[in-house]
Amino acid sequence: MIPFPRPALKPQKNKQGNKPKKMRRVMNEYRVSIKSISDRPVAEAGGDLSHKVEFHIDSVDGVLSEDWDGGIVRGEDLKRCSQLKEKGNVVVSQPSAWSSQRPDRWQEELVNLALDHSVSESA
Repeated sequence: MIPFPRPALKPQKNKQGNKPKKMRRVMNEYRVSIKSISDRPVAEAGGDLSHKVEFHIDSVDGVLSEDWDGGIVRGEDLKRCSQLKEKGNVVVSQPSAWSSQRPDRWQEELVNLALDHSVSESA
């Protein structure tokens, strides 16, 4: 049996006759900075040690209606926090849908992203 050649598929066009545009993910940006880091570690309930980190978050593109100052960031070491504090601040991005369905501890999530960025940039 000889296979018949298949016709080449043409891109689908919308009603106006244009090719559909690729959907772009809209990102929101947040500026994260460390205000202070405790010198001594804090013992957590499970016995883990973490440093009390006071941070500041503001929205670069106006998504947040106000700036946020937070308290303890758990499970962080002094080195990562010090690197971010030396940098001053780091801008991190999250998908726009994230801001409407963000988790309860969303500030910590943004701070952890900023810490990851500052460590990877200085490596």
